[in-house]
Amino acid sequence: MEPKKRTIFIEVEYWDCGNDAHRHKTKEVAKKCIARNANKTPLPPKEVNYKRYIHAAKAAINGATFKEAGEDIGVCSGRAQQIMRKILRMSLHPSRNPGTPPCSHYDVRDIRQHKKYWLDRVDVIAKHWGV
Repeated sequence: MEPKKRTIFIEVEYWDCGNDAHRHKTKEVAKKCIARNANKTPLPPKEVNYKRYIHAAKAAINGATFKEAGEDIGVCSGRAQQIMRKILRMSLHPSRNPGTPPCSHYDVRDIRQHKKYWLDRVDVIAKHWGV
């Protein structure tokens, strides 16, 4: 006897609240979810965040404190520092970096001394992100 290939279709019923990640078992729970999320604003598109990140990184490299750079884009100083570190780390990826950097990307004073190099690296990331 040979095995046979069989296909089973499973029908799934659920209550939709408008969020693709949610599948509610009851109508009441879906209504509560809709009410709970009624006043929430959707997240901005990634391009908007990318522009903000590039702006914060350039401001910090040009001499603004992380607090000032963060206030410009509406985040705290710690988050502004994380954003700048991420952009600098991404700029060092071999596919976007022709050689070794002239200084450590961990020391802000070194980064500011080699401002032209790091601003060029940030521009490479901006081009990579399409902003």
